[in-house]
This record gives sequence, structure tokens and C-alpha cells, in this order.
Amino acid sequence: MKVVSSQWSVISKRVFCFALNALLFEFSNRAISWFNEGDVQTKRLILEIAFSNLFLRDKKLLIEAAKPFSECPRIPSSSTLSTFVEEVRTLQHTDYFFGLVHKLKLLLAMVEKNEGLKSAV
Repeated sequence: MKVVSSQWSVISKRVFCFALNALLFEFSNRAISWFNEGDVQTKRLILEIAFSNLFLRDKKLLIEAAKPFSECPRIPSSSTLSTFVEEVRTLQHTDYFFGLVHKLKLLLAMVEKNEGLKSAV
């Protein structure tokens, strides 16, 4: 029974990591259009997810990309994707990452609701 439990634990971690990577890639691919079409709450949530250390100096907004978006180029190579997946894997048990997952799920729910409202009009 212990072997089955151990195997289930490994499988569930892999499934979670795969689903999380899918969420992050969807966010990376669609965040700009969601931002352009979204309401103020959607835009704010996208900024919270994608950026950290927002700082206003001399009327200029200085921002840094939040993990895991800091090193993901527009057209990544396989080695870059491997690094990205590894970063996601190592972050997946931190409080920061649980907060990120929560924000991504909240964003997807907001986007789906807004798309539903647009199609109803």
C-alpha cells in the first residue's frame, strides 16, 4: 500500500506541475489581450501577477518582471523552456507560488465572466 501511495504522490505532483505550467503559458500568451480588453480589476490583477517592485520615480514607473516571468523570452529555446519549467518546479511549494496560483485562477474566472458578458450582448 505504501508503494501505491508513493506512486500516487509522484503522479499528483507531476499533474499539478503540468497544469500549473499550462496556466502560466496561457497567461503569458494572452495577458496583453486580457489587459487591453479588461476592466480595471482585471488590469490590476494582471499587473500583480506579472510584475513586482513597482516603483514611481520622476513620474516614471519602474517595474521588474515577477518570477517566473523574469527570464522567459518571446520565442524560447528548448533549454530556456527547460529552465522555466525547473523554476516553476522549485517554486511550487512556496507561499509565493500558492498566491500566484490563486491569482491566476481568479484572473481566469474574471476573464471567462467578462467573455460571457460580451457574448450575451
